[in-house]
Amino acid sequence: MMRFNRFSLNRPMVMAGVAALWALIVGFTLQFFALPVAFPALHAGNGLLRGGDWVAFHQIAKDLAASIESTGWGAWELRPEGQAPSGIAAALYALTGVHAPWVMLPVNAVLFGLAASQLLILLKRVTQSPLAWVGVLPLLLFPSSMQVYGQLHKDIFAIPGIFLVFNAMLDVFQPIFLRSVAALALRTLLGLGLVWIVRPYLVDIVLLAFWTGVVIVILGRLAQGRQTGAPMWLVMAVLAGGLQFIFVKQVQQVQQVQQVQQVQQVQQVQQVQQVQQVQQVSACDNATSWDRLPCRLGEQRAVFIAGYPEAASLIDTDVEIKTLMDFVLYTPRALLIGLAAPFPNNWLSDGHQPGARMMRLVSGMEMSFAYAAFLGLVFIVARHRVNWPAVGAALAAATVIVLIYTVAIPNVGTLYRMRLAPWHVWIGLGCVLWATAWLGRAHANRG
Repeated sequence: MMRFNRFSLNRPMVMAGVAALWALIVGFTLQFFALPVAFPALHAGNGLLRGGDWVAFHQIAKDLAASIESTGWGAWELRPEGQAPSGIAAALYALTGVHAPWVMLPVNAVLFGLAASQLLILLKRVTQSPLAWVGVLPLLLFPSSMQVYGQLHKDIFAIPGIFLVFNAMLDVFQPIFLRSVAALALRTLLGLGLVWIVRPYLVDIVLLAFWTGVVIVILGRLAQGRQTGAPMWLVMAVLAGGLQFIFVKQVQQVQQVQQVQQVQQVQQVQQVQQVQQVQQVSACDNATSWDRLPCRLGEQRAVFIAGYPEAASLIDTDVEIKTLMDFVLYTPRALLIGLAAPFPNNWLSDGHQPGARMMRLVSGMEMSFAYAAFLGLVFIVARHRVNWPAVGAALAAATVIVLIYTVAIPNVGTLYRMRLAPWHVWIGLGCVLWATAWLGRAHANRG
């Protein structure tokens, strides 16, 4: 373990500080030197990478900040044109008077530090290894993370939110003390809140992952004959469910108000025919309760394919998901894509977006590392004693999110960045187990 007096990367507060400082330094370097000086062909201006959503996010933020400065804060909204990063950036632009993306870098750094510390806590609790900090290094060092904390990005909010909820999942099984109850409440509400800010639809998916993990731990503990802790986890589970119910109800009320306002605006500015199109009933509404979710994922998949027909990273465009059986049959292929794509045959190919070839080379390096981590996860778990219920819960929760994302998003480029949180749980666990096995072998050799 890296130590210098009281400094240890296995301490969450230390990891949070190191990750935040790293994100701040690299973020400023990216925006002020790497893009404008070293790679000007990839520079869209204002320190932003060409071809990304962040370019549009910045323009929306600039326009909203100008409206705030001219008419007052009544013009501010959290999600202008549906984009929360723009609303948050606009508020900072208006407060500071600086309309540049670098103003968001300190916020991104704090959120990235929170993500790194929560991933460390998760890996420590699951592996019980003093080398848990090794599993955070890919999140810290992978170039793909630079886009998250170095640009205007939704995932800088979603990633720490997901890690917080995953740790709340494990909090359910802690003894009932004031500290553990407070940790459960804080992680649940803060995690869901961060996810909701940028991707409201993701809240339901994260909650499904949460309860999948809880069920896995319960089954694992029962299989180990550890029924004695049942009353504690039952009370904590009821508390978690209650908090989540309250949160979701409040979110639904806010969304209902927003939907009413949006419909009223549409009715005022559009023709009746267009309003009818907006209110058109989905074909999935007539599906059975079992088929409804897979059907909606299939609809989203079809919309994605139709909206980006020329995207070079589209995959399995001939696959249609309409029923639960379609979903089940596609699950093995979806998991392979969600965890292991882009595949080696795409690492050296060209893309349509600026800098796509470089990004694919970078993704190839990251995927090579990920494959090694996955192998470590498979072989080392089979040979070493681990906390099976906790490992199973973490992997199951991560897999739920990866699976749903992969079914709904047939674009590997988009999937690559949206899956980062659950993907790094898999990679982090593999890295920690590799490091723990290597350390044990080194001690054996010295002995």
